[in-house]
Amino acid sequence: MKRILFLLPFLIMLVSSCMKSANVDPTPLPNLTGNWSGYFYKLRINAAKTGMDTANKVALSLSLNSTTGYTISGDTATVHGGSFGGYQYDYSTFLFGDKSYNVSLPQTKVHLDGYYDYLYTAAQNRLQISYEFANDTLVYYYDFRKQ
Repeated sequence: MKRILFLLPFLIMLVSSCMKSANVDPTPLPNLTGNWSGYFYKLRINAAKTGMDTANKVALSLSLNSTTGYTISGDTATVHGGSFGGYQYDYSTFLFGDKSYNVSLPQTKVHLDGYYDYLYTAAQNRLQISYEFANDTLVYYYDFRKQ
């Protein structure tokens, strides 16, 4: 009898560890839908990584809608093209699917298409989106504030 009482706590631990637990993440995804305005920067960092060789800055607006997708508008004449399509995001990454982007045509403007890292600062209503090219010195950086 003493052996059974001695093993009882271990049996309870074994059985309870096999039970399914609800893995609920206490931090919900931020709601990023709405209208954002700010700037797009196309940055070329010099080879020594001590500064910029070239920098282009244009004013843009970003609209994020959970049903209709996203649109980029604003100064889309030279550096950045107008973009629209679907999007998804998690805690650190956006995936944009630009329907106006045709990979088979030569591209003269940047389009918001593909995977981008982002940082959302709720206290400032600030959304920063960036893409760094691997093995290159080119960086795309968007800095938006919620309207």
